[in-house]
Amino acid sequence: MVNKSFGGMRLRNAESIVQVVRQKTEISRADLARETALSPATVSSIVEDLIESGFLVETGARSTLAGRRPIGLVFAPACGIVGGISIDDGKLVLALCNLDGKVAVEKIATIDPESDAAELSEQCLKLIRSSAKGSGLSLQGLGAIGLAVRAPLNAGYNSNNGRNRAQIYASLKDQLSKKLSTSVYLDTLVNMAALAENTIGAGQGSECTLFVRIGFAVRSALLVDNRVIEGRNKLAGEIGHVAVPGHQALCLSGNRGCAHASPPVVQFFAER
Repeated sequence: MVNKSFGGMRLRNAESIVQVVRQKTEISRADLARETALSPATVSSIVEDLIESGFLVETGARSTLAGRRPIGLVFAPACGIVGGISIDDGKLVLALCNLDGKVAVEKIATIDPESDAAELSEQCLKLIRSSAKGSGLSLQGLGAIGLAVRAPLNAGYNSNNGRNRAQIYASLKDQLSKKLSTSVYLDTLVNMAALAENTIGAGQGSECTLFVRIGFAVRSALLVDNRVIEGRNKLAGEIGHVAVPGHQALCLSGNRGCAHASPPVVQFFAER
């Protein structure tokens, strides 16, 4: 998140401070200490580092009828960028955003669905660098990348051609993290979409959210306190992976009888 002086408990305290500032829009150091239950000295020390790193900006003191107003603090979303990559149906979609989630650039590229990790890595890097350059963004401010792929992320499951996509995506994650010197978060497409909706969309502020996406298949995710309930293979909230009695078709999850399995459960019951 910030420079190397942040570690362990200090990093968690810094994240709490940034979160409160974002929620309050503008806040003084004294109020920040009360909101976070941290000591004024701790808040002051961390705030100074956050200002130096560019995450917070002072608004300046002002005179009012009640006296001199304390110096305020605001969040600076333009101090860095984050990236989002989705890989599905032979398409690679990239979005580069500021730290408030405002999209600065979005690009789509066609890829070979059978690409290995090295090929996917090169395609991702090429798209990231060209997109950043074309938009005047500096990758030195790249804080993290979210990598969204089709479920399941089951290391024990092989696709029809014998290739283990979960292992390929895990390797892609490691390669991107190393080459871009940043954190890469790997999850399923529906989990990523649910996190986005719960953070900056309609579910913002909700303690418990059920996200459902209806399309060619029903996809869903369950979040509690803005965290995805994953379970085995990150499929805990997936309605489509509920087993249907009597339905024995093999699913991509490696289980039999899922509503998503081919033939789909609708066809299964129609044939009966």
